[in-house]
Amino acid sequence: QDVSKSEGRTVLFVSHNMQSIRNLCKNGILLNNGSVSHVGQIDDVVDFYLNDNAESVGDCPIAIIADQFRISQYTKELEFISVERKSSYFIDVVTPLEFTLKIKINKPLEVIQIISLIDDVADGGIRVGMSMTKPIKVPVGKKEFEVNLTIKNHNLTKGKYIMDFWICIGDVISAVTYYDAVYDTVTFEVDRFNGEYINLWHNYWGKNCYADSELMISK
Repeated sequence: QDVSKSEGRTVLFVSHNMQSIRNLCKNGILLNNGSVSHVGQIDDVVDFYLNDNAESVGDCPIAIIADQFRISQYTKELEFISVERKSSYFIDVVTPLEFTLKIKINKPLEVIQIISLIDDVADGGIRVGMSMTKPIKVPVGKKEFEVNLTIKNHNLTKGKYIMDFWICIGDVISAVTYYDAVYDTVTFEVDRFNGEYINLWHNYWGKNCYADSELMISK
């Protein structure tokens, strides 16, 4: 904003962060596989992108990991073989998310952790949450193993979501060492709140829905 306004320059801003694009840009160009797909005022282009992106993402219960799921290269002492969603595709706000992760051992390690990251499909894949497990012991004498991962309180509201996973060790306070990372793997959709279908959820309400609120009348 400083460069474009105070210095009078034209800025070409390339991003997947829809909120930043809306805030910084007046006009937009949507590219699809290197070709121009849509041109216009920024709200029109962003809405076109989000609607098309959300409709194209469906139920993906399992991902057999290949290069297409990796956008960064890590040391791969351990690496993902597959990611499977064990919970249903349509879930409630209060339904735990359950996954089975199959991991290959390329170099013996004592312990690892798993980071799970949730991206909002309808908002251009912007990340809305993460969780980090406690360290778990790596099986000795095996070439591969499976772990079952449960996210108990995601508190997500109505929408489509897609999962990223990282194998790592460390903590978010000091430093984390990453062994492998996979992106845009399995999907799920939240469509109910305490058993009732959610018909409408305004964007300005946010992406989290807290089901365990209590109300008491003071005497």
